[in-house]
Amino acid sequence: FHSGRTRRLVQEEGLRTIAAVPLTNNGEPFGVLAVASHHNREWSSRDQRMLLSISQKVGQAIANSKKFSEVEEQAQTWETNYVTLQQANAQLTARANALEQQVEELRRVEQQIWIALAASSKARYNTQGENEQYEDLVTTLKKALNAMSKERAQLLH
Repeated sequence: FHSGRTRRLVQEEGLRTIAAVPLTNNGEPFGVLAVASHHNREWSSRDQRMLLSISQKVGQAIANSKKFSEVEEQAQTWETNYVTLQQANAQLTARANALEQQVEELRRVEQQIWIALAASSKARYNTQGENEQYEDLVTTLKKALNAMSKERAQLLH
């Protein structure tokens, strides 16, 4: 602890003996674990092994904690995405129901047009002047039917 700030702290605390070992994760150092005493002390090889073992466990615990935080954050993201997907699904379901109602309405109108066409076919046998009006009506109704069929096909796809 030869740097200024740390050295001052050691002196202010009155520490006499300090042992420090690196904290590592997969061989990569990311911090320091230090123990100190207010008395002069000789660190035995047993003390050194114990401190190294403790530093490995602390390093592993810190790395596991970071991994847990990352996994927890990822899980939160997935939950948020799931809620978003549920909302989108609800909107799509509502739209599908609305489209289904529109298709049903188109089918009802289509049936009415076919009924009108059938009635106009029977009316063809009327007089010549009226026959031309009915022919125009039939042509118009057929065009409307074709347009509705195309629109229904687009709604279904």
